[in-house]
Amino acid sequence: MLADISVSAAKTDGRLKDGQAGDAVGEEIARRAEIREEIRLNDAAIGRLLCGSAEIERRMAESLTEDERGVLLARYAEGLSWSAVARKTGISRSKCFMLETTAMRKLSGTGKTTAAEPK
Repeated sequence: MLADISVSAAKTDGRLKDGQAGDAVGEEIARRAEIREEIRLNDAAIGRLLCGSAEIERRMAESLTEDERGVLLARYAEGLSWSAVARKTGISRSKCFMLETTAMRKLSGTGKTTAAEPK
């Protein structure tokens, strides 16, 4: 399966034995594997920042709704895919995207700063 190809393995696909450049398919596989790896590393870094920062945790508790916190923590702290976030939270994927956008705006100071969460 293409998703299981590592960057190093993908770079050798489509290459001839003498090291000459291979076909466009091998290059595309390598490019996609590199992008997947970059996304994985960025998601991990975001997760560390969200979990490790007392300031972010305080701001999340003060300004986000329960659903917004749940989406951010599932996506970035737990590293779940958007489909898994939707399953875990019981919220549709499209609503998860909207909640993430709203939450990030609140945390960055470009949106509302207090949550109007019913008790």
